Amino acid sequence: MRLIAPGLLTPALLTPALLTPALLTLGAIALCAPAHAQNAPFNPPGSARVVLMRKYAPGWGLGAFDTSLVNESARTLEWVFHGSQISMFPPGSRIASAAFRNSSTSNGPLQQLDFADWSLTLSRSLAAPGSLSSTIAENGASDSTPVRSGPLTLLPGSIERNTGATAPFSFFVPFENAFAYSGGHLRLLMSHGGATIGGGTRAAGMGVTLDAAGGWDPDRNVQFQARRADSANAAVTTLNDNAPVTRLGVDAGVALPLLTATASNGIRGFEGALGAGGFSGQFVIGAEQLRHVPRGSLITWLAFRLAPGESAWPETDATTAGFEIEVATSTSEPETMGTFFGSNADSDAILVRDGTLTIPAGALAPTNRGATWFGMPIHFQRGFVYKGGNLCVTVRHAAFVGAGIGPKLDTARAAGGKSVRTIVTGSQTGVNGAFLPADDSIALELGYTPSLNVPRVFETESGGSGAWLFETPRVHQLVIDEAQLPEMKPGSTVDGIAFRISPVSLPAFVSWPNGDASVSQFDVTLSTAQRSALQMSTTFSTNEGPDKVLVRSGPLLVPSQAMKVIGSDVGEHSFIIPFTRPFVYAGGGLCITMRVGQRVGGDAAVNFDGRFNTSGVGAKRATASASETVGNNALAFATRLVFTPPVPTCPADLNADGVVDDADFVLFLEAYEFLTTPAADFDYDGATADSDFSVFVMAYDALVCAPSGDAAE
Repeated sequence: MRLIAPGLLTPALLTPALLTPALLTLGAIALCAPAHAQNAPFNPPGSARVVLMRKYAPGWGLGAFDTSLVNESARTLEWVFHGSQISMFPPGSRIASAAFRNSSTSNGPLQQLDFADWSLTLSRSLAAPGSLSSTIAENGASDSTPVRSGPLTLLPGSIERNTGATAPFSFFVPFENAFAYSGGHLRLLMSHGGATIGGGTRAAGMGVTLDAAGGWDPDRNVQFQARRADSANAAVTTLNDNAPVTRLGVDAGVALPLLTATASNGIRGFEGALGAGGFSGQFVIGAEQLRHVPRGSLITWLAFRLAPGESAWPETDATTAGFEIEVATSTSEPETMGTFFGSNADSDAILVRDGTLTIPAGALAPTNRGATWFGMPIHFQRGFVYKGGNLCVTVRHAAFVGAGIGPKLDTARAAGGKSVRTIVTGSQTGVNGAFLPADDSIALELGYTPSLNVPRVFETESGGSGAWLFETPRVHQLVIDEAQLPEMKPGSTVDGIAFRISPVSLPAFVSWPNGDASVSQFDVTLSTAQRSALQMSTTFSTNEGPDKVLVRSGPLLVPSQAMKVIGSDVGEHSFIIPFTRPFVYAGGGLCITMRVGQRVGGDAAVNFDGRFNTSGVGAKRATASASETVGNNALAFATRLVFTPPVPTCPADLNADGVVDDADFVLFLEAYEFLTTPAADFDYDGATADSDFSVFVMAYDALVCAPSGDAAE
């Protein structure tokens, strides 16, 4: 059945006055469908990663190169990417770093290069690729954020060479200020005044050429565009240029309710949280609201934002002795949520954060974007594995000292008031709450690390065995069957790996290492598996496919306490080891080969969690050296793989159920009524408007979820 025949759908029909509660009710089912006092990130910042021009993730940019980013002479470079290139991350995600790679076969630079000021700014681009104005100020949206400025030093040989397929992304730029991505096309603006050698003479001929997409690429002016000026801090660009192949580090986050990612629509702000009194609040979030979060991912932080018109808060640092967060699968749909706190959380509830929390002065601040963006992330001390379905989040805190009456937090009306719902009470230990007026919800942002654990049976429990990995030289190989990787769609890039500590030796079941540890070699190769886990060969090369990629190599630093143990049952996948080259998953089984050197420091060795002879994951190892070619049966480690999903091929499927039907039509109506939301922004101009209607109606008419021209490479 169709709510409205496709031939009758016109933008005029979708005027807000016609979006009646009766019409919206038709889609209700689909819509509803301990320890550290410091606020340290659970995973390293920017653990999720995406290569912009995705087609260049497995190979270099067809011989083109960029000479602007680290040129010896002054440059201003402005480059933009089509919004589809980053559409696998929802509005609310925070971009924490950028990285670039060498295009030559020699390490560079030859000598130390010093830049007195190397600055980078990110924003949504008001211009689509192909329509960049030569006047730089005309291209950036109001969310323009300086993410990095000041001196930059490149040590000799630090930008590693191209070895054939690609070079590693070894020119790594961590951001001083994360950029809050609000949807749409993405713009980067870099400026520097040129380089000197060791702070002395001008570095003529010492610059490094970086991998880029050239003017002959058919996607130029479609998926990307770049322009430059041969001066620092230029107001106008004078030349078309090659666009650097850019890898972003992202802290993925989803703003809830989804329609309010960049705008407020609540009846009134909420006062009573983060102030001089106790507070308890509980959120039940519908599964449709979490469609961007792959099942099996780790949920690792949350954030609030100020109501529109409020001043920055707090005026001085505010501290509470107790800030607790519990996360669970919800036993209730949002519309059936009870006011008794204990009635909504399932038995998988875990306390993900407890203890002291200090919110620095000004951590929640207004912006000039027409809506306040979310403030400081409140990081978890342990991750919650999202199992799919509805989610229940409970926040409790004692009084904040130095907070005054507390801020007025933004509220929002979810889809029909049902897809996210909140109860609150003015006590840290309250057992019953009340719904907000007009069924508003306190606006909330949840951060997550797109990832999965193998073997799947040990997703939230120990494998019951343990073995060393970081101790003495060895080779350890894993073969993972395709059935273990259902959330990793072909086209995903595998970007990092993590292990956890085994509880089988309880005296050693503590966060590790005790002091920084250094592993002299940790080389990781990924490929399609040539054999199943059950039929795995003892010869390492026999299990590896011809598409193998050396995704990281060289020494590895394991910072003190990086591998966390909280509780008594299972360790945490907290120490993600990022890859410097992505592996593009093509489907099938996966083979991971790790060649490990000697560990120094970190105190006593600990066992890593896993099991021998487990279903779906096989393992072999050799312990004589890191260059062995044959191994014996070994522990299949409980391994978390961080991955970036591919570009969505059917953006009109708003509830991600594989078809474009009436449920998606209702979601589109709500997004269209909101206008300023990017929730159904198919043309990536920053809003859901008439220009998006034709894209949706064609998909709705077809019913079957077909690729969108904008979303495809």
